[in-house]
Amino acid sequence: MATIVVAVALYGTHSGPFSSAPTGSTSQGPPADFPVSFAESGLTPGQTWSVRLGGTTNSSNATSIGFAESNGTYSFSVSGPAGDTITPANGTVQVVGRAIVDSVSFFCFCSAQQTLTVGGSAVAYPFSALAAEWFEQNNSDVVVSVNQGGSDAGMLAVCAGQVDVGVSSTPETVGTLDSQFGCQATPVIGVGAYGVVDVVVGASDPHGLLSISSDTLTLLYDRASSTSPTLIATTENGATLPANYPEGSLAWDNLPAAVAGAEIAGVAEERSSGYGPLGGPGQAAGMGRLSNDIVTPADEPSPCGWTICAGPFATNGSVSPSSEVDPAETDGVLGSVPAYVTQAFEARLLGAVSPTAFATNFSTLGFQGCGNQAELSDCGIAVDSSFSTSAELLEDVAADPNSIGYAPDSLARSASGVGTDGIVPFLARNQTLRPSNASTDSAGGVLPTLGENGSIAAGVDNSTNVSQYAGWIPFVYVTVEPLTGEPERYLQFLYDPATNAELCLDAGGLTSPYSL
Repeated sequence: MATIVVAVALYGTHSGPFSSAPTGSTSQGPPADFPVSFAESGLTPGQTWSVRLGGTTNSSNATSIGFAESNGTYSFSVSGPAGDTITPANGTVQVVGRAIVDSVSFFCFCSAQQTLTVGGSAVAYPFSALAAEWFEQNNSDVVVSVNQGGSDAGMLAVCAGQVDVGVSSTPETVGTLDSQFGCQATPVIGVGAYGVVDVVVGASDPHGLLSISSDTLTLLYDRASSTSPTLIATTENGATLPANYPEGSLAWDNLPAAVAGAEIAGVAEERSSGYGPLGGPGQAAGMGRLSNDIVTPADEPSPCGWTICAGPFATNGSVSPSSEVDPAETDGVLGSVPAYVTQAFEARLLGAVSPTAFATNFSTLGFQGCGNQAELSDCGIAVDSSFSTSAELLEDVAADPNSIGYAPDSLARSASGVGTDGIVPFLARNQTLRPSNASTDSAGGVLPTLGENGSIAAGVDNSTNVSQYAGWIPFVYVTVEPLTGEPERYLQFLYDPATNAELCLDAGGLTSPYSL
C-alpha cells in the first residue's frame, strides 16, 4: 500500500487537523498572490496525486504541488491512487497578507491494503512464496498470503471461493476440477513452472555409464538404503533378477551400462538368449548373464562381466547414490533442497505410485510418488547425505567418480563438474524407445532436452512419441472466472517471460515454461 503523507508550506495561517510551527519573518510588503505548496511522501515514484484548493485542482506525479493565492481562507482536499489512506485528506488554509512561513508535516498510520490469497501445493510453495515476495515489492498496495495445504486442498479452496489462486503439483483439467472439486464456474488453468529432475554423474564419468533405466535406478537406491525399502525392484534393466544375484550395494560391475540398443564403443548392446557363465569381476560364481547384458559382435560374454565396458574397465567400487534432503529435515536452512526434487524423483524416475507399488507402464506414471511428504523415507529408503542444497549435491557428485545422484535439470546443466555431460539419459518405467538408429536414442535412453521440440516439451505435452522424457512435474495455477483485479495482476506478473525465468532459477533450478 502506498501512503500519502502531506506537508504544506505557505505564507499565512491555516486551520485543520494539524498543528503549526510558525517562524515569523516579516516582509516589507506582501505581494498580491502568495505561494501555497503541498508536498507528499509515501507514494511509489511516478504515481499521480491531486490537490484541490479553493476551486482549483492541480495534479502531479512529482512530490509537490503548488498554488498561488491572494489573501483569504481556502478549503483543500487531497486525493491519490485508489486504496490509499491520506492524512489529512482535507482542511483549510488562510492566507493573511503577511510573510509568515508555515511548514507542516502530516503523518499517516495506515493499514488499508488489498490481500491476495494463494493456497495449495506444498512442493510448489517456495516458488509461490518467492513470486509473492517479488510481486509485493512492485505492488506496495497488495499483500499476498501464500499457504501450503496440498494440491487437493488448493483445488477445493479455489473452487469454493476460499482463495484467489489455487496451486497444484499435478496436471489439472476443467473436467476434473468440475467433477472432483466442484468448480461451478469455468476455471482458468496455467502453469507457472516445471520441476524437471535428472539423474546425474560426474562429467568425467570414468565408468562410461551411457544411460539408466527406472528399475535399475530403484535397485541401486534399494541396495544402498540403511533401512529395509518398501519400494522393491525385482528386475534390473528389464530382466528378472536371478536367484544368485549378489546381495548388498551395487558395484559398478553389477550395473548395466545402458538399455537395449545403446552403442558402446561402436558395439550395439544386444539381447542374448538364456544365461551363460560369466566369471567377471565381482560376479557370483556361475551367475548367468541377464538378457540386456553387453555383448560383443560375436555374442561372446562381456570381457568384464556385467561391468560398464565403455572406456576403461570399471573398478569394483560400490555405487554411492546421493539423495536429496527435504527442507523439513534441515531445520529451515535457507536454500535447502525443494521437496519437488524428491517428489519428481520418486514418482517420475523411480516410477512409484505408492510406498510399495510401481506404475504398470509409462502412461500410468503418477506425480505424487511414494507418499505425501516428498521424502525418500516414504519409500522406506534411507541413504546418507552430507548436504542441504542442490548445488552442494552437484558438487559432491562432481567430486566423487563413484556417485550417482539426482538434481534439478536447470542447475545440473550449469553445474561445474557435471553439466550436460553428466546428465544421464533415462528410460522410464516400462518405456519403449524408438528404433535405436534414431539420433535421440543413440545413448539407449531419453536425454532431457529443452526447446519446442525437446524431450521435456514432449513429456509435458503428453506426446505419443514414446521417447518423451518422464522426469518432470508441473506447478499449476488455477483461478475461477472472471479473472480480474489482483489475481489477474499477480498471474500476469508470474507469467511474464523474463520474470518467470528469473523466478524459476532463484527458486531452486526450476524450468520455465518459456524455455521448453
